[in-house]
Amino acid sequence: MRQAIVAMGVATAFGPGLKTTVAALTEGRTPLRRQRSFIGADFRPQLTAFDAFVTHGTLDARLRELAGQALDDLTGQLQGVAPSMEDSGFRVAICGPRPDALTDPQKLVEDLTRLATQTVGCRAQHVAVHLDGPAAMVSALEAARADALAETPILLVSVDSYNDRARLGPLADQGLLFSNRTPYGFVPGEGAVALMLRMVGECQTPGPDDSGLRHSPGSGSRRRSR
Repeated sequence: MRQAIVAMGVATAFGPGLKTTVAALTEGRTPLRRQRSFIGADFRPQLTAFDAFVTHGTLDARLRELAGQALDDLTGQLQGVAPSMEDSGFRVAICGPRPDALTDPQKLVEDLTRLATQTVGCRAQHVAVHLDGPAAMVSALEAARADALAETPILLVSVDSYNDRARLGPLADQGLLFSNRTPYGFVPGEGAVALMLRMVGECQTPGPDDSGLRHSPGSGSRRRSR
């Protein structure tokens, strides 16, 4: 048995929605932008992969916004594609940054769970929380396969963002962000994905929306100066 994608919604540095992201990539547009309100180690506006300028709000609020956009994108794909959740039930897995990066981890998980259940339209049988940073989605998928409810569809919501001064500041001070002075630093980014997954047999031919999951959206990318 393996996990297959039934439907997917995203929010990326190109904006909300899978179609928006695909169109931007097809047109050769870049998700990179300079943040005039945040100066990097080379005393230039910090290069980022954000769908917005650096905010003065909390990271929790930005994560809610991104996750909400991914779930909204997922909603249209669920109609006529996902199995009847009222009959089979479903599980929820919440993935995100480590708790020490958040203002109120419990409230964030509660909010994302509520958004997830509203998207499907019925109550979840089980909620798993994986606030493990970059490894969160991997641990969530491994746990989902080993769960006693493994054959129950699962809605996985994974979100992360560096669009937060409290996260960017220490990284810049340590020279870990990309700049002309630190060309091997990473470009901070953000993104969210909402995946509806189900188990299928190894011999089952996947449909157009059943492509195997390869990786989660990254929190940043590495870039060399030219």
